Amino acid sequence: MLSRSYKSHPADGRSRSRYQVDRVLRQAGVHASPETYEYIVHIVYATGTISTRVPEDLESELEAYLESERLDRSTAVRKLLSEGLEEWRRERALDRFADGEVSLTKAAELTDLSVWEFARLVEEADAAWVSGDHLEADLEDL
Repeated sequence: MLSRSYKSHPADGRSRSRYQVDRVLRQAGVHASPETYEYIVHIVYATGTISTRVPEDLESELEAYLESERLDRSTAVRKLLSEGLEEWRRERALDRFADGEVSLTKAAELTDLSVWEFARLVEEADAAWVSGDHLEADLEDL
């Protein structure tokens, strides 16, 4: 049985104990390890809610995605949002690296990639490793 001291859902002030969650899950016939219960509590109480209106064409495309991937709406939206933000982080890091704002190491860190993975991403994006100004200055020094 889980500890009874767990407080949750700070957004609206409600408190539920692990004991209560444990009891509800067991009544529903869910029997799992304490780690699984902890994960369920996290998913139920530690996730935010985003509500948005979308054009009909985007909604119909989402419905096609749901059927194709066999996902429920919430899971599909979370997956698409996560993938979109990951792509945005990569593009932003590539731009900042190409502009010389951040180092290769920092850009890799911003994208949660290893330095070697980010270097491969730079190569695939055909981004310049060194700006033309720096290259010209280095050539003049020779």
